Amino acid sequence: MAVIVPKLGQIHARTEEAIGQAVREAVQRVSAHLPSYQRLSDFVLTRDALARTRLGKIRRHLLAQRYVQEKARRDGAVNLAGPMPPDELPVEDLALLEDEAAKRVWDLLAQRYAAKRLSPGANPQLDLGIDSLEWLSLTLEIRQRAGVDLPEQAIGRINTVRDLLREVSEAAVAGAREVPWLEDPERALSDGQKLWLKPHGAMTSAVAAGLYAFNWALVRPGSVCGSKGWPICRSISPLCSSPITSVTSTRRCLPRHLASGNCAAPTGA
Repeated sequence: MAVIVPKLGQIHARTEEAIGQAVREAVQRVSAHLPSYQRLSDFVLTRDALARTRLGKIRRHLLAQRYVQEKARRDGAVNLAGPMPPDELPVEDLALLEDEAAKRVWDLLAQRYAAKRLSPGANPQLDLGIDSLEWLSLTLEIRQRAGVDLPEQAIGRINTVRDLLREVSEAAVAGAREVPWLEDPERALSDGQKLWLKPHGAMTSAVAAGLYAFNWALVRPGSVCGSKGWPICRSISPLCSSPITSVTSTRRCLPRHLASGNCAAPTGA
């Protein structure tokens, strides 16, 4: 926010409205080269000199009170509020509002800033009072209403409500070309990872079921392995006692111990 004392000699305008418009355009030109958090959210004009100290420095602690007084005077003279009627909008802006996402954002702005005058040429900072913190809240609500994300680069390009609607419309068109991750999650997987999702064939499933039954019979309580506790049983159990999902692992684990002679019963068994 700012209190501005215009140099009337350098402004080629005579009416208050023309002077305010000239200052507004100058502020917008400067703001276009600033990050969003450094842009003015509002300003008031005054022809009275700002209070200064004896050393010529501005008495900044009085500026807040001065701003409130001048803002009340300015707002009291302006009775317009709400969105611009459709019959007053230019043809290009009516065409822009035919976009569904842009129309939702326009309705959002009309609802959120009902006490402000909303027009396509309105400045978000100066006319609607949108500062850097307000942008965070507004972009979240735009995402909910229109399904569009506005990055910091896009916000930096916005100088008018018209610019905002265009950014939303373009982002909505770009987003429509991409398939959401939740609708096609396999896009995130590599070809190798997709093989793990491929169902087993009938033969592989039958072999796995048979090997699992054989392993269960071998290590269950009361069986030879369960009662004797032979080394092969203790060796196979950690590797093969879980449900068999891989034929290869069972082929490695059984023949190795069978061929080593560990299956022989201990002496005196």
